[in-house]
Amino acid sequence: MSADGTALCCKACQMAEYCSQQCQKADWEQHRAQCTFQASLKQQGEDDHRFVQTVLALLNPMVPKPERRKVEIERYFEWLNIHCFTLYRAVICSARMYHGTHSLENAVLNRRLLIFVIRPRFTVDENPGSRFMIETARWMDLRPDKETDWLTLAGATKRFEELSVDYYKIARDKYHAPERFMGILPFMVMYAAMPTYHAAPVYRPLPRPESAQPLPDGHDDLSRSKRWLPTLQAMVLKGHVIGPMTALEDLDTKAQVGVMERVGDSSTRWVPMSEDEARRFGYGHIFANA
Repeated sequence: MSADGTALCCKACQMAEYCSQQCQKADWEQHRAQCTFQASLKQQGEDDHRFVQTVLALLNPMVPKPERRKVEIERYFEWLNIHCFTLYRAVICSARMYHGTHSLENAVLNRRLLIFVIRPRFTVDENPGSRFMIETARWMDLRPDKETDWLTLAGATKRFEELSVDYYKIARDKYHAPERFMGILPFMVMYAAMPTYHAAPVYRPLPRPESAQPLPDGHDDLSRSKRWLPTLQAMVLKGHVIGPMTALEDLDTKAQVGVMERVGDSSTRWVPMSEDEARRFGYGHIFANA
């Protein structure tokens, strides 16, 4: 503890907290990789923020600095809202790859956090779905005595609990099938040192007809899931989006790839691609049945 009785915080990542310097030294070997990652994210976020502010100043030199920051945040959250369902499907594909099984029936779902690192980009057509890119994504194990502390401090633990209740209620109240709700897969989206916390719901699929043969774990559907990250990165760069946007409230919606089209001056709508068009881009059904 510090002199005033508060916990000591790691100076590099400013996330892990310790009761003493001895405790911090003892934990260093386990904390080292995560600390380096978090510290690099912080520096990268500061660099990205300066880059965006410089470009916005060139595009709109009369706009004051506080307004430019507001524009930057609005652009980011518009992009995030567009790709939210895309990220949900990607998280489930990644979890399948990690557990090595198409089914997550017996997997522990809430002991790992998937972190997406987002970077800004500017395009000529200013498609709101391609204003940012996904640089990387990585899983972080949540140790109950350490990482969950900063998640609680950031309000993420409460956020995950609320989302879990909301998704359970969709299965219970709308579809009268609470037993289909299996849990959530938590994930964090990080842009410019500004984390937002989300969770992908995992539902049991409808029972297959007796005549249908279940897919074995080695089926190509699982092997394609292993390409989830490069597929997701390419999709976002092109401004392609998984939809429909209402799918989170429909347990059995089959996802499709689509694009965002402008409607008027300030709104957009999702329009699905044809199967042939999606296949031409190489998407196949990677995210379709996630």
